[in-house]
Amino acid sequence: MKHISQKKQLQKSEILIRRLNHVANILPSMHHILRRLYKALLCAKKTNWTIIGLSEKLDLNIISSFLNYARVGVSINNVVF
Repeated sequence: MKHISQKKQLQKSEILIRRLNHVANILPSMHHILRRLYKALLCAKKTNWTIIGLSEKLDLNIISSFLNYARVGVSINNVVF
């Protein structure tokens, strides 16, 4: 039973990171912040577990502030294609 729950959490984490990647297309400076989260996700896929350290938690806080910034509105000067 626990294995199914962990697998479901891994799937939810992967979906979240993919959605954040879509946001990073609008806010390109967010791409480098997602790197550690991708690394943790790949580790979790290979070994079925990973440690979310302080740096990943801080990255999530930064991402949260980026999302608040995007919700308020993004200046056209910050959008790079």
